[in-house]
Amino acid sequence: MREGFSFCATFFVLSRQFHFFIVLNHYSMFRHLPSAFGKYKIHTCHYHEGTGFTLVPEYGDCLLNLRFSGQQILYAYTTPEELDFNRWFKNLFLFPFPNRLKKGQYQWEGKTYRFPINDGPTGNALHGFGFNQKMEIVNIKLLEKEAKVDLKFIYNGDIGAYPFPFSFQLGFSLS
Repeated sequence: MREGFSFCATFFVLSRQFHFFIVLNHYSMFRHLPSAFGKYKIHTCHYHEGTGFTLVPEYGDCLLNLRFSGQQILYAYTTPEELDFNRWFKNLFLFPFPNRLKKGQYQWEGKTYRFPINDGPTGNALHGFGFNQKMEIVNIKLLEKEAKVDLKFIYNGDIGAYPFPFSFQLGFSLS
């Protein structure tokens, strides 16, 4: 029986840990290949036979590419211009909320906060402000059968719609 690959994205929010996995078969050695993607720097962890993943830490840690044996798994952005236009928020880590706020507002401890309306047809605010924020790579681990990239984000609470400082770490691994 062949050893398998599993792709795991792990993230921590308010001390809670979340994971998701994809498992497929293969094996060999990983390489880290940083390169330019328009004005962005991308980071690819590549395995032979067309297996690996590509991240854009400068744009909300967009998962730009996930491939197994040459097969593209994600419907992803193909150009930097398409990423900047960001029509569907594809493969982005969305925070502080991943869905919609009706009329862009919410209440917390008796106070109403308002996000800008960015979905005109519905009058809602979509996906918070984190989708295009720069994240910092804190660790890249490459082994014979595993690649892992850990990132962090620190928010100081400077947006009036969300004046609550927080930080989190996000990890992507393929093994």
